[in-house]
Amino acid sequence: MKKFLPQIYVKDVYHIPYKKLKENKITHLLFDLDNTIVPIHEKDPGEKFKKLLTELKQLGFSVFVFSNNPYNRIETFGKENDLSVITSARKPWKGKYKKFLKEQNISANQCAMIGDQLLTDIFGGNRMGMMTILVDPLAEKDLWITKWNRKIEKRIKKKYKKLVEGDYFE
Repeated sequence: MKKFLPQIYVKDVYHIPYKKLKENKITHLLFDLDNTIVPIHEKDPGEKFKKLLTELKQLGFSVFVFSNNPYNRIETFGKENDLSVITSARKPWKGKYKKFLKEQNISANQCAMIGDQLLTDIFGGNRMGMMTILVDPLAEKDLWITKWNRKIEKRIKKKYKKLVEGDYFE
């Protein structure tokens, strides 16, 4: 069950200790999109995220959207926000992760996978040996498959008492 446990759990992407990540030699940040950066079906992350993105790039991070969404949604989002994107990632499967690492010529321990789902984002990142960071979902609205995953996540969270919403840790 430890494969579902993140190394860091924070409220949202604005509470992640990015300087600490940098000290731990993390160079690449892989953000999930829906309910991590923006609520599902929204396109504009807002000025607050755009400011964060600028700060992350100034800190020297390479920032990516790593999403299970298809090309049309992610590509548009990436272009509008000057972000590199990986579409149809099929998280938690390893294929796109491996391809990404090879293309970037980096190792998994240089990456942090950031997302709102234990079964896709955290499990996938942990399987690859990446730093994993769980955030609370931005909205309650989810796709049908995500609603199914959330039911399974509730069982996992019961097992790990430290994953109670609002009981954050680094």
